[in-house]
Amino acid sequence: MKHTEMITVIQAHSEGKGIEVSLKSADHWEISNDPIWDFSRCKYRVKPSPKYKTITPASYLQQSG
Repeated sequence: MKHTEMITVIQAHSEGKGIEVSLKSADHWEISNDPIWDFSRCKYRVKPSPKYKTITPASYLQQSG
């Protein structure tokens, strides 16, 4: 990670946003309530926001056939 990315993640944590952590050798992300900030072994990111899709009655009927 670049310094600016580290700062962004730590600042987001200080603002109360969720942080996820993964070992550098893996692609599995876990929520970290109290990160240890070991940037040599781990990678960190701000927990992504859930993505919602607006469904209207018409769009639902079109998708279900």
